[in-house]
Amino acid sequence: MSQAITKIINLQELLSSAIQETIAMTLQGIDISDPSVITPLEWTANQYPEIAPSCNEYLIELVKNLTNSTPFEDSFSSVNEF
Repeated sequence: MSQAITKIINLQELLSSAIQETIAMTLQGIDISDPSVITPLEWTANQYPEIAPSCNEYLIELVKNLTNSTPFEDSFSSVNEF
């Protein structure tokens, strides 16, 4: 008899991790506004459509912060619940 393996995914934790990884990309000098770059936020949005709107909002905010040359790490210290 085979058993089904159930994996519970914490979407809030997944979103938070994607935000931190995307910030890390920018700190390494990667231009996340470049359409050829796939960020962890974009990948997560594609994999989990239920949190795609939140991923897109955070990515837009990160790109805006980059173009304004303002520090953004503090802006994303806590992830809003969705």
